[in-house]
Amino acid sequence: RFWPLHTKEPKKIKELLQDRHIVGDCKKLWPVIVAGDEVIWVKGLGVGQKFQSQGSDGIVVRLIESD
Repeated sequence: RFWPLHTKEPKKIKELLQDRHIVGDCKKLWPVIVAGDEVIWVKGLGVGQKFQSQGSDGIVVRLIESD
C-alpha cells in the first residue's frame, strides 16, 4: 500500500495506477522506490505521506544498484 500526500488514506498501488489509466506492461515497468517493506515514492504520485519533507528541505534519494 502507498499513501500519497493528496489522499485521505493509503491505497494499493495497483488501484492508484488504474485511476491514472496506467495498465498492462506499462504498470509492470512503472518506477517505484522502496525501502524495506515501505514504498517511499511512485512516479506521478510523488513521495509518500510518511516521507513528506518537514519545512523547506526536500527529500534526497540515492539509488544503489545491487548484484
